[in-house]
Amino acid sequence: NVSKKMGRRSDPFHAVLRITAALSLWRSRCPP
Repeated sequence: NVSKKMGRRSDPFHAVLRITAALSLWRSRCPP
């Protein structure tokens, strides 16, 4: 699976994207 190979690879760019998406989602869920 290409997806698995990409996931195994430690891509900082992809990690940042996932973290940013999670943060934005969490922020929208719990507004200040």
